[in-house]
Amino acid sequence: MNYEWIEFSLFLIYLSATLGYGAYLIFQAKFCNQIAYFLMIIGFLCHSFLLGHASIQRGVLPFFSLRDNLLVLAWSLAGVFILFQYYINLKVLGTYAAPLVATLVGLAVYFPVSDPNPVEVTRGFWLFLHVIIIFSGEAAFALAGGIGILYLFQEHAIKTKTRGFFYHRLPSLKMLDSTGYTCVIVGFGLLTAG
Repeated sequence: MNYEWIEFSLFLIYLSATLGYGAYLIFQAKFCNQIAYFLMIIGFLCHSFLLGHASIQRGVLPFFSLRDNLLVLAWSLAGVFILFQYYINLKVLGTYAAPLVATLVGLAVYFPVSDPNPVEVTRGFWLFLHVIIIFSGEAAFALAGGIGILYLFQEHAIKTKTRGFFYHRLPSLKMLDSTGYTCVIVGFGLLTAG
């Protein structure tokens, strides 16, 4: 099966989510956030189908090339973001996560497709679980980094007392700090388990 058109479609879905979150950041329209979140879920489900089908076809999770690793990292980042968005509801985090996921998928499209012959040791359930847990931990750390950037923007707006563009669009420093802390704890726990 030729996955290249599916990967390009994924890129377009995640790019559309990026535009939706950008519109939410600028206009603060709730429906932009809802549409962007829905697009992230659709992208994640299609991405899951892509990775699942490739895993069944190869007999192992596709993580043997840089292209495969970028796709798995983008998938785990989208999944962790969807969970954090659902439980914590930090709407502005999508303005960081969606472009990052779109960039990872976009980069993966430009790398050549490789069809490696996996050795028997890579076909085990434990390696599959190990890879998924490690990538999910890295995704949680990536979200923590994004929250840290948003924290710095908000702190700068407060300290300079300019009350500029980000001041009314970003949540409080306390919420950003607690969400970033949660991301770090989850990431550390997943990497430890992995």
